[in-house]
Amino acid sequence: MTMLRINERTKAALRSLATERGEPMSRVVEELVEAARTEQFFTAADAAYRRLRSDPEGWSAELDDRGAWESTLGDGLGDV
Repeated sequence: MTMLRINERTKAALRSLATERGEPMSRVVEELVEAARTEQFFTAADAAYRRLRSDPEGWSAELDDRGAWESTLGDGLGDV
């Protein structure tokens, strides 16, 4: 176990969230950290796609790759 120092305002907010959810504060912290990590991942992915779309050659290559993968849908294997 690791101790974490937080200010009283944050502690009160965390306690309130835990009470509303019926979960221990430690579980709420875990969920909030995971939500922040997920948001950070998708924000970075969105930024990467924006950069890619601004590069006509790179975006064309991306679309070509997508087309190649989409052709596998008709490979005749059906649901496996």
